[in-house]
This record gives sequence, structure tokens and C-alpha cells, in this order.
Amino acid sequence: MSLESQGIKKQTETKGDGRTKPKETSEVHVQLVIRLEATGEVLYDSRGETSSNTPVPIDLGDTDVKGAKEAIMSMTLGERSEFMIPSKLLYGKKGGIIKNADIDHPVPPDADMEWDIELVGVDKHRLNRYAEPRASVCVFNKSKTIVRHDED
Repeated sequence: MSLESQGIKKQTETKGDGRTKPKETSEVHVQLVIRLEATGEVLYDSRGETSSNTPVPIDLGDTDVKGAKEAIMSMTLGERSEFMIPSKLLYGKKGGIIKNADIDHPVPPDADMEWDIELVGVDKHRLNRYAEPRASVCVFNKSKTIVRHDED
């Protein structure tokens, strides 16, 4: 099923290598900015001043937030794209929480979101400009997304 038929809009900012593509069970590493579409409020930013600028590891096999998974699986290594993802493919009618470190960012019910994603690693393949990420955990599920970077 295509992204468009699911209601996901994609705008590619930087093309990837065109061949290294994640599978449903891949572990990927991304630079990620998540915003509410209605207000532009940033809920998570791995590139921002308060973050470590460390790529976020995501196990696609454990991800049940369909919109995020489908968006990432449409990319190739090195690609940076912006996605407009409808709420039904994210946190839906119940909403949820994106937790980063000690800060909870509530996701309102029926919130469409913008995901700015740069795919910097697919399984064993990584872009050279990124060092091996620190130990961290990223869990995307329908009620809560937790992103935690362990301290050095």
C-alpha cells in the first residue's frame, strides 16, 4: 500500500543512496524532529540545542505506530524527508505521550503530526559522519513513546 493511499504525505529534502532500505524488522538510526501539525509545537528534536545530536535507534519490529514505521520504510540510507502523518496512523483518538528524558510532551487526541526524519543507519549500514550512538532506548507504541539517552 502506498504512503499516499494511507494519507501520508512525503516531501524529500535530501535523496538517499537509493538502495539501502529498511525492512519491517530492521534496526534503524534516525535524526528526528516531531511536531504537531496544527500548532508547529516541537515534541521531540534529536538535533536541537537541548539534545545530544545523537541518532535515535528504533527497532522497526517492535514499533506499532504504523505511520512512523511506514514513513521510515519508504526511505533509503542518507535520505532526509518530511512526512505529514494523520493521527489514525499515529496516536489516534486517545492521544499519547512522547517522553524525552524527564519531560512528558502530551500528544492531543486526533493530532496529525509532522515527522522530519533523516535515515542515518539501517541495520549494519551507517553514514560515516555519525559515530556509534550511545546506549539508548526508543520505544514507539500507541500510548507512549519513550526516548532516553543514557548519560556518558
